[in-house]
Amino acid sequence: MLTADSDAELEDIFLTNVFAPIRLARTVLPHMRRTGAGVIFNVAGIGGFSGSPNAGAYCSSKAALATFTEALQRETGPLGIRVCLVQLGHFRTAFLKAGHRLHTALRIVDYDPVLDPLRKAFNGLDGHQPGDPGKAARALVHIASLGADSIPTLLALGSDVVPAELSAHEAKRQAFLAHDTWTNSMGFDA
Repeated sequence: MLTADSDAELEDIFLTNVFAPIRLARTVLPHMRRTGAGVIFNVAGIGGFSGSPNAGAYCSSKAALATFTEALQRETGPLGIRVCLVQLGHFRTAFLKAGHRLHTALRIVDYDPVLDPLRKAFNGLDGHQPGDPGKAARALVHIASLGADSIPTLLALGSDVVPAELSAHEAKRQAFLAHDTWTNSMGFDA
């Protein structure tokens, strides 16, 4: 939870989910630029589509990775380097298993009425995620072997990805439209 996460906890999540892929890209890009070819896959996921209580640090790190990847695509595409943003859905891995999920050192009980239903939902999702990680791995290997011109810039893996993305964007669209008087009144008067 963002207000309970320590600086060290937040830094660890961002180091893993954002800065590690950036550093890896910096490491391989000189070779890719010299050869005028290469493929980078950055794996984000549906957690980055919108902030979620109890997972704000994780969600925001995945959103940051997605935005970095989109910028990297535009920088490297003209050089013959393909960068694919992989948006993963929920896959049946150890990610949600008890003892695997990270918990903040500080628990603020004031948030329990909001967070307890989410904790219960996550516990219930473990072992019931719709995605098969083996199929996702085979799909990525196959796509990587297709050649640069066939590498998508955006790849949704999991039946829950597109509905989650569309729902998040629709919620934002509705929020924008609810205040469009303000939005459209910011120009200089004639």
